[in-house]
Amino acid sequence: MTTNVYDKGALKVGTDSRWSFNTDYAVFYVDDSGFEKIVDTSTAVFLFAGDSQVINAWKNFLFDEAIKEDPGLTGIAMLMVDKADGSVVFEHGQDIQLSNTIGDVEHMVASFAGSGARHAAGCWRSNNCAVKSVDTAKLMDAYSGGETKYFELATQTGNLTQDVGLKGLNVAFMERGMVMYLNSGLNPVSIKDAAVTDGRVKDVVSQVAQGALALSAPCDAQYMQPTAADNERLRSALGRIMPR
Repeated sequence: MTTNVYDKGALKVGTDSRWSFNTDYAVFYVDDSGFEKIVDTSTAVFLFAGDSQVINAWKNFLFDEAIKEDPGLTGIAMLMVDKADGSVVFEHGQDIQLSNTIGDVEHMVASFAGSGARHAAGCWRSNNCAVKSVDTAKLMDAYSGGETKYFELATQTGNLTQDVGLKGLNVAFMERGMVMYLNSGLNPVSIKDAAVTDGRVKDVVSQVAQGALALSAPCDAQYMQPTAADNERLRSALGRIMPR
């Protein structure tokens, strides 16, 4: 339930802003929570999808040098881009990567992750625009939504906001979250209203409040176990970008 895009030629990353949770009877979600999927650090830009609790741990790690051990890759997809030249330093769980061949060498030109990846990639092939690609995916994929967020490496500008952290995400979910019942054509209704008459919804809200249930930006990598080679590549990339 997400769409992440990196346009290497334009040095621009883009994402939707929906966080969600699936059950066998409904899809729960919140848009525009302020819990960003794009993280801008002094040396690199990170693009995340997957488990919000793991992503929150990564945000803490990236901005607190006292934390020496990275949170690992279990439950998430990640793209790490060097701000100096836009090169992809590390990638894990990217669903689609498009390349151009120059001579005998393939060069990655765009990367996509999440449930909207296929729609975004199709749009990018025609328009070469990360933001338009995410906007198109939101129209085609019921599980991508909210404001399209972006960051331009060349100008160091975008529309990212002060991150609200995991607590802020959960508060936004409880206050403004929506539920789409699978047997009602996915027509969204307010979680607050649904919880009054549906004990199952009330239980989900309670579990989120207690931290027992994590919202996510679902992606295939969320259900894959990282390998030892993946972890080694990650440590090597972090050593290049932000040695500690």
